[in-house]
Amino acid sequence: MSAYKHGVRINENATSIITPVTIESATPLFFVTAPIHLTENPYGAVNVPKLCYTYSEAVSAFGFSTKKEIWDNYTAPEVIQCMFQLFGVSPCVIVNVLDPNIHKEDIVEEITLDKSSGIIETDGVLLDSVKIKNGSGYYILNTHYTVSFDDNGLVVINAVSDADGGIEENAVLKVEYVKLKPEMVGKFDVIGGFDDETGKNTGLELVSEVFPRFRKIPCQIAAPGFSSSPTVAAVMETKAKNINGCFNAMALVDLPTVDENGRHIRYSDIVKWKNDNNYIGAHMMACYPETELDGYRYHLSVQLAGCIALTDYENGGVPHISPSNHTLKINGLIYGNNEEFILPKEHADYLNGNGIITAINFTNGWTAWGNRTAVYPSSTDVKDCFIPTRRMFCWLGNSIVTNYFSRVDYPLSSRSVHTIVDSIGMWLNSLASRECILGGSVEFLEEENSTVDLIDGIVKLRVKFAPPSPMRDVEFTLEYDPSYLSALF
Repeated sequence: MSAYKHGVRINENATSIITPVTIESATPLFFVTAPIHLTENPYGAVNVPKLCYTYSEAVSAFGFSTKKEIWDNYTAPEVIQCMFQLFGVSPCVIVNVLDPNIHKEDIVEEITLDKSSGIIETDGVLLDSVKIKNGSGYYILNTHYTVSFDDNGLVVINAVSDADGGIEENAVLKVEYVKLKPEMVGKFDVIGGFDDETGKNTGLELVSEVFPRFRKIPCQIAAPGFSSSPTVAAVMETKAKNINGCFNAMALVDLPTVDENGRHIRYSDIVKWKNDNNYIGAHMMACYPETELDGYRYHLSVQLAGCIALTDYENGGVPHISPSNHTLKINGLIYGNNEEFILPKEHADYLNGNGIITAINFTNGWTAWGNRTAVYPSSTDVKDCFIPTRRMFCWLGNSIVTNYFSRVDYPLSSRSVHTIVDSIGMWLNSLASRECILGGSVEFLEEENSTVDLIDGIVKLRVKFAPPSPMRDVEFTLEYDPSYLSALF
């Protein structure tokens, strides 16, 4: 029995227009090797995605050093430096694929103390692995000796001579320790898979875990130092095209600059290499060569990820503007062996015409150069071959999924459908007014929605829109006009 009502009452209905939430367009996901020996928990940072908003978060999770021995052998430092300090963008997701249980070397060496102190002159030592032999046994950590890192990331042993059974001054110690071997990390560590023993994903299989963990779509996927492997690059693009069954992203890959014999792969040869090794994906951005800043090497894919994130941020988070001709934080190009690489603009244009992104030092200083995805010139479909249009299709599709996923399993009614149609239509109009797109529309067409589909709960909507193409070539015609000779008189 309903309650007796008397007077004036108010009810509220949900707004018939769904306000869209703008998603981040450029959140990068990096697969790296990290100097995890410099962290507090090196075993806890293996094949686990970490969302980092600040430089200090990233350093704490993955370790960092500008020491050349670290910089040149691990890829995490360049990612951390580039994203958080050079471009000042965040957040990013980082996965370390170096496993201290696998990519390691057991070492035994003798160290002579200087009075009560000695240094292990080796980088990559796991601090908790250091042991000092005492006859048939071992000295006790924090009783007979302590270990710590110095400012250069080297392990310092300090002996406690006055302890019971302590270590004498100037003693020669037999020291055992485990050293990380980043050079042991290979393409299949990056590709990863499913570990039956632990029941966990590894490597690129972790792409699918980023959104469930952090509610962030990994819009850029990069594996600096490894994406020059055709196998890694192919898997990266496959993952980028179908994240969680509904999201799309771009794979930023690096083309090699030296061959297996250490010889330079020059600009005139890299196009053939790209085609021969199938770097021709629409969801792939192929980068060449490598870059440097102040003597430190950066993979171009990492620089480009930072450039894209900053460009998107400066334009309201909508990826309609190409990163080409936008500033990179470099002062030169190099081959993989750190030798200088000179690239005239006409050579850079040749690379662009074959779907390769590079960098030039021209009127705007050092900038990214190239608007084409790797699929060009194999395909000239504007939605796939231009970087900003391909990214706009990814972003618009991702936005629709995230904004209207909540409407799934609503009753199929005219109001439900037209609420979605009206909401998307208003959103497209707002994008057009900002010139992020030239125009757009959304339709619920009878001819595309059969009775059988509707009975089965299947609804099809057609969204049309046109992102602006980059104005990649501007031609001026100069002509001598003799009529201006009249100015003499």
